[in-house]
Amino acid sequence: MYPNAANGVKKIFIAEILALVAVILGAAANIADIFLTKADGTDEGTSAVVTILGVGFGVVALVSFFLNMAGVSDASRDEGAFKNAFVAIVAGIAFTLANGFFNVSQNAFWEDVFEITVDIASLVATLFIIIGIRNIADALKDEKIGKKGGALLNIVFIFSAIAILDKTVLLFVQDKTIVAIAGVLAIVAAILAIVKYFLYLSYLAKANKMLAE
Repeated sequence: MYPNAANGVKKIFIAEILALVAVILGAAANIADIFLTKADGTDEGTSAVVTILGVGFGVVALVSFFLNMAGVSDASRDEGAFKNAFVAIVAGIAFTLANGFFNVSQNAFWEDVFEITVDIASLVATLFIIIGIRNIADALKDEKIGKKGGALLNIVFIFSAIAILDKTVLLFVQDKTIVAIAGVLAIVAAILAIVKYFLYLSYLAKANKMLAE
């Protein structure tokens, strides 16, 4: 009934799994860099390990990104909410390019501003993907997926808003007490981001199964 959405959500689901793999590779590269490459008495072979992990991270992350875009594009043919998600993704690309420009210019303030806007664009894209799936679930009379989508929307918005608000406060406020509180919130936000990611991945898996039936 929704062949384009079924194909699109499947791609989005795979893209998110690849994104997780990329995060793991990136973390492994950082750990290797800290404990191996920068340690005393290291050789070129160790540096090669870090390079391979870093290249692997970049390749997997790039494939994940384009697969996610392709999935959203496919799904948008069956459900309008995915069109809004695609626009948000494109906006995120534009902000990322702008961030790169200001990073080269050594403008830390604008670099942080654009980093926040990229986070907002990513949040909007995720919300519209969830809305799109929920709309299809409602059309298919799948109340379970529909209700889970509504609950996930609130969780994703609140958890992401905490992280974005924390970055914004650190951008404009320099008070030591506030910065300390923001630092604690940053740790909380990182934990919530992990929870949010797996809830989102679980929802995509269920949506993928729903559309495949």
